[in-house]
Amino acid sequence: MIQSIQYGVLKNNRLYKKRNKVFKAGETIVIEAVVRDVLNQEIKTEIINPFNIPIFSTKTVAKSNSGRVMIRFHTTDVFFSGEYKVVFSFSRGIVKSDSFILENPTAITKQVTLENFFIIKNNSWSPVFDIRTDFILPKHIQGSQEIKQIRIYGNYQKRITDFEDNTWVRTRVGKLEYKENVKVGYYAVLKLKQNVLSDSESLKIAHADTEKMYLKSEPHIETDHPEIRKICEKIDKVSKTIREFIINSEKWIHANVKYRELSDEQGAKFAIERRYGDCTEFSALFVALCRCKGIPARLVGGYGYSATKKIWEPHAWAECYLNEQWITIEPTWRTHFGIIGYTPDRIATIYGNWMSNRVTKDFTITYKIRKSSKTTTRKPLEISNKVNILLITKEANKKP
Repeated sequence: MIQSIQYGVLKNNRLYKKRNKVFKAGETIVIEAVVRDVLNQEIKTEIINPFNIPIFSTKTVAKSNSGRVMIRFHTTDVFFSGEYKVVFSFSRGIVKSDSFILENPTAITKQVTLENFFIIKNNSWSPVFDIRTDFILPKHIQGSQEIKQIRIYGNYQKRITDFEDNTWVRTRVGKLEYKENVKVGYYAVLKLKQNVLSDSESLKIAHADTEKMYLKSEPHIETDHPEIRKICEKIDKVSKTIREFIINSEKWIHANVKYRELSDEQGAKFAIERRYGDCTEFSALFVALCRCKGIPARLVGGYGYSATKKIWEPHAWAECYLNEQWITIEPTWRTHFGIIGYTPDRIATIYGNWMSNRVTKDFTITYKIRKSSKTTTRKPLEISNKVNILLITKEANKKP
């Protein structure tokens, strides 16, 4: 069926052949297969990533007995390093496979700067007193997300740790006059490192006393919802292992819940009844399914890198307590199906169910104000927030 397979890279609309089949992230890979005896056959081409997850698929019907099958496959900086399989399947049942190597060092380890600050401005006629702010810091997770440097903006008071092990910083401003403003927040340098379990590593449910709370039903993670329990049972019946249950749960969510960005965060019940939602609903439903199965699971919030938009933006995902450790699971992004563990395209800032008010998501403020003789409908304080996340490149580290 296939006589030969050739590889190339497309640069400036010119095709350059590649004999060693080693490519770099960001390149457009061209794969050309010379075929024969294929008249009227359907030819399916798939590309499978190093985690054995199909990430590209195309089909064509041969209109002649021989010819060429050509595909273009554009890689980005979020693709994982490793060996990618190319599988050609024919309607007669014949399968031919080949492979190429993709190199992407930033998919394994990268350093980023994360700046998150709030500008608080006095918008009233009177002075505002005793302004106290609490804002959450990014997580320090040994081996995957490590804080290398951090600088606090504002009059630092103390650090606070809540029951979910989230770390907050409290600042205080004694007095803010009319039109005066103050900046609070942080600047951090983070090292993000891939920490993924291999396909051969088995997963075991661990039930430590401290993790029992992550098996319960709660608002927005409605484990006791009849439909969620019913779906959990269906998925469990076709899953022989914990790994299969996780992957099948991800697949079910994507097959039955439509992705749609929401202005408010709703959770698992909303997702199962309305059949749409964004990353928060996908993750909350996944956590609910895992808890039904008896797997301790929780929500994680922070920032994720969008490969399509090429920006960091607010994102939610999940963690499961397996093998006596919390392990990252990404229920929303199709490119991460089957990946058990952390990849450096997310920055975690908060653990727990922020929708139920058990934990505060990112920022709180309290203050005191004296009444003024002037009448105004304006809020006393105007608060704006800005987040900057930048990749630290080798060039940026070079001294001038």
